[in-house]
Amino acid sequence: MTDNLDEYFDLADMLIQTYQPRNDLFANIDKMFYLDWEKPEGIPEWVLKVVSTDPHDAVLTTVRTFATLKPRFKIMPMLPNEANRDRANQIETAIAYNFAQAGRRNDATVVWDVMLSASMYAEVAAQVIYLPYQEKILKAMGKNTKRIEAAKRFGDFAFIIHHPGNIYAEWSEYGLEGVLAVRVQTVDEFLDTWGDKAKGIVTEKDYDSTTVSYVTSFDYTNYEKRCVWGVLSDSMDIALRGAGTLIMEEENKLGFIPYAIKRWGNSLSTGTDQRVMPLLQSIYDSGQWDMLNTFDSFDASLAIKRAARVNFAGEFPPGQEPEIDNTEPEGVLKLPAGTRNFTPLPNQSPDARVSQQKAELKGGIWQSTVSRALQTLEFPGGTAYSTVNQLLSTATNSLSPYKILGQNALAEVAHQMLCWLKYYGKEYDKEASLYGQYSDKTRMGQSVSIKANEIDPDALQIEVILTADMPIDKLQSINGAILVKQNFAVPEAELVEDLGYGDPAELSKRRKLEDYKNAYIANDLQRLQMELQEEFQQRAMQAQAGIQQQQQSQAMEQEAAMRQQEQQQADAAANASPAMENAGGLGNNPALGGNPAVTLARGQG
Repeated sequence: MTDNLDEYFDLADMLIQTYQPRNDLFANIDKMFYLDWEKPEGIPEWVLKVVSTDPHDAVLTTVRTFATLKPRFKIMPMLPNEANRDRANQIETAIAYNFAQAGRRNDATVVWDVMLSASMYAEVAAQVIYLPYQEKILKAMGKNTKRIEAAKRFGDFAFIIHHPGNIYAEWSEYGLEGVLAVRVQTVDEFLDTWGDKAKGIVTEKDYDSTTVSYVTSFDYTNYEKRCVWGVLSDSMDIALRGAGTLIMEEENKLGFIPYAIKRWGNSLSTGTDQRVMPLLQSIYDSGQWDMLNTFDSFDASLAIKRAARVNFAGEFPPGQEPEIDNTEPEGVLKLPAGTRNFTPLPNQSPDARVSQQKAELKGGIWQSTVSRALQTLEFPGGTAYSTVNQLLSTATNSLSPYKILGQNALAEVAHQMLCWLKYYGKEYDKEASLYGQYSDKTRMGQSVSIKANEIDPDALQIEVILTADMPIDKLQSINGAILVKQNFAVPEAELVEDLGYGDPAELSKRRKLEDYKNAYIANDLQRLQMELQEEFQQRAMQAQAGIQQQQQSQAMEQEAAMRQQEQQQADAAANASPAMENAGGLGNNPALGGNPAVTLARGQG
C-alpha cells in the first residue's frame, strides 16, 4: 500500500456493509429480469426447465409506457412578465436539446435508462458530467482530449446512469450528504482513466507479469472534498483492502455533489432494502415467480411425456413386435399373427389443477406489477372506447410511483446541468453559455445561447412531465379542457400545455401568423378575382362595341350598295333611248313633253 488509506478503507467498508441488504435485493431483481432461474432441489430429472418472462415483460412495459415520448421540461419564471417567460422557455429548450443530444451517444436515451433503473430498482443514480470541464482537467493531466472533443459534437453534457448497486449514498435529514461510487476495472482501464496519477497503483514488474489484473476504483465526494483511491485484486470481486494508492484528495470547489440520486420506498424504515420498493419486489418476497416457473416446468414436461406415451398394450408372439406406419395422419398398426389381448390405451387428459394454478400465479404477478391490459391491449369485442380509455388510465396510474421517481430524477439532472454551468462560468470561462436549438416547426434551426452568469440554478424551479404512450380519447380530453375553460378561471395557455401540444406562447404566435397568412392570401385572391372580373367586363364591352361598329359598317355598306344599285338602274333607264342622248336637255323641256325646270326663288342659285 503506497498511501495510508485506513480512513478511506473504513469508510468504504462501512457503506458497503450498510447497503448489503439492498444489494442482495438488487441481485435477486436482476436474476428475475434476466431470467436467471434454477430448478429447486428435489425436482425429478425428467422435468425440463421453463422460465416465465412475466417479470421481464412487466418492467419493459413500464419503461415503454413512460420513456417512448419525449419528456417535457418546465421552468417556472422568476417574475411574472414576458421577458422572464421567454427566458424560461429558452432554458427549457436548451435543456431538452442537451438531453436529446446526450442520448445520441448511447444505445438508449437518457429517459429510457432512468425509467429502467426506476422501475427495476426504485432508485436512480445519475452522474452529470460537463465536458468542457473534463477537457480542461485532462489537458492539465497531460492526456489526449480527442475523445472529449468528439463527444462534444453531441452537446456539452454527458449523463452516466449508474447501476444503483454500485452507488453508496450518505443521507441526513437535509438530503444527500455524500456519494461513494465503486467499480471494478482492469489495470489498463484504470490507467487510461487517471493517467500519470495512477502509475503508482501497480509496479511495472507486476504489470508485465500480469499477477494482478483488476483494480477496485473508489470515488468519494461530499460537500467538503473529493477522494479517489484504488485497490489491486486478482478477480472481479470488490477489494475493500489491500495494495492500493490514493489517486486524488482535493477540496470540492463545485458547491454541489455532481450526482442525482433519487429513490422511492418506505422512508420510515432504516433498512436499506426497505427504503426502496422495486416493481418486482413483492414477486420476489412472495416467491410467486419461483412457483410459476416450477408449475410451468412441470406442465411443459408432462405435455411432452403425454405426447410420447405408450398408446397400446398386448401379448405378442416371442420375437415379434407390432409395425407402426406413421406415414398416415392417424397411423397404421400392423399386428403380428398370434397376437392376444391387444388393447388401445385411453388418451390422458391434462391436469386441470396445474393449468389453474399457473393461471392464478400469472394473474397474481400482473396484479402485483403492471396490468396485463397495458401490455396486450386486448379487450372484449364491442368495448366502448371510453371504457378502454378508463381502464388504461387506471392501469397507468398504478405505476405513478415509478413515473414520479423518474420525473424527479430527470429534474435533478437538469438542475445539476445548470449548477455545472454556473460553476464553470465563474471559475474558468465567463463566456460559457447554455446552448440549444429549437425543434418546433416555426423556429426549426434557430439556436438559443444563455450566458452562464445569467442563470441562477437555485432560483429556478424545474419540473419534468413524462407522458404515457398509450391510446387515449383525445377528443374527450379536448372536450374536458373546453368545459374547464368555460366554467373555471383557468388560462387557455395552461390547458393547451396540459393537452401536450407544446409551448402555448409559441403555438399562439404560429396560429396568429398562420391566420395572417391565410387572410392575406384570401384578400390577394379576392383582389385577383376582382381584377380578372373587371378585365373580363372590359373585354366584353370592347367586344360588344366592335360588334355594333361592325353592324353599322355593314349597314352603311348595304345602304351604299343600294344607292349604287339605284343609281345604276337610273342611269340604265336614262340611257335606254338613243334619241334622248342627242336631245340634250329635252327631259326638262315642257314643250317636248318633259318636266319644266325647277325655278329657283330669288336669292337661290
